[in-house]
Amino acid sequence: MGVPLSEGYVIELHRLMRRLRYPRFPIYRGEITRRMDTLDMQTGEIQYNLTEHIAQTQEWQQSADAQFANFNNMMQQQHDDLQAYFRFQGFNPYQGP
Repeated sequence: MGVPLSEGYVIELHRLMRRLRYPRFPIYRGEITRRMDTLDMQTGEIQYNLTEHIAQTQEWQQSADAQFANFNNMMQQQHDDLQAYFRFQGFNPYQGP
């Protein structure tokens, strides 16, 4: 089983860099590939976590919206009830002092 073509280019580039201009350039031992695999895995985990976070946030927002709507309806009903009560008692809010 051979080295994948793209990985072969990386190996050849490292050899060339060491030989031509950079004698201290590190010898390729597959570290770049391992790092890329690690980054891909971490990126996948971040994407999954972000997707989960978005779903949870949307669910929370819908729940909060429903609670606020219920609260607003309750306050409006209390307001209407109080207005009806005070009018029944003879209070006119538009009457001057």
